[in-house]
Amino acid sequence: MDNTLVSFRQMMDQADSKMANAIESMRLSKFKSRSVPEQEQPVNALLMFSDWSWELPFLRRPDPLFNLYILGAIPVLAGIMAIQLSLNQQ
Repeated sequence: MDNTLVSFRQMMDQADSKMANAIESMRLSKFKSRSVPEQEQPVNALLMFSDWSWELPFLRRPDPLFNLYILGAIPVLAGIMAIQLSLNQQ
C-alpha cells in the first residue's frame, strides 16, 4: 500500500511540473504581461489580438454556450418590451 501512495505522489508531482511548464509557455500569461510594462501587449483595447494569425483560430471556433446566451437574452428582451409597453400606455 505504501508503494502505491509513493507512486501516486510521484505522478502528482510530475503532473504539477508539467502544468507549471505549460502555463509558463503560454502565449498570454498575465504575470508576464504585468511584470514587464514596456513589453508590447498582444491584445489591444478592442480585445482583439494584434496578430491576425492568433485571432483567426479563435474566430473560427464554435461557441458551445451560444444557445444559452440566446435563451438568457429572450427573457431580458421580453421584460424590456413589457416595461416599454406599460410605460407607453400611461
